[in-house]
Amino acid sequence: MNPFIDPDELKTYMEKWRQPFLENFPFGGDAIHKQVMETLQYFLPGFLTGQTAQRQARSRPEPQVFETHDFVIVRIPLAQDDDGKPRLSVDAYHLYVSRLPGQKDALTIQLPSPVKPKSAKAEFRNGILEVRLVKHGYDPTAEINIDEKR
Repeated sequence: MNPFIDPDELKTYMEKWRQPFLENFPFGGDAIHKQVMETLQYFLPGFLTGQTAQRQARSRPEPQVFETHDFVIVRIPLAQDDDGKPRLSVDAYHLYVSRLPGQKDALTIQLPSPVKPKSAKAEFRNGILEVRLVKHGYDPTAEINIDEKR
């Protein structure tokens, strides 16, 4: 587990290793600990107080993107809301979702394979918005003739 994903886990990790690491120093370990905490606060403001963009992003629905041989499928958990339907648009490499309930910003999802935008189909069922996109097929291998110039 990476201890640097969550601020609380980072604090716990630092407290756990503070004593064994600093006990052999000839000067006070508390001064070093204080300096490290101040540096973190300076370069990552709000990180140790839990006001990070990562925590705010957790409230946003996490889309699941996966692919089969023929399709790219995107599933977004949504609460049924009276505000209306989300607005979807797609290009060959991205799915754009706007008007999500409770969200101001649009969601941009990078697709793992190029798709045919006109083939997209979406349906909302059991609190999940599912978008199914047909992959853009790979062109078959073609032989290239070499012209000889003399």
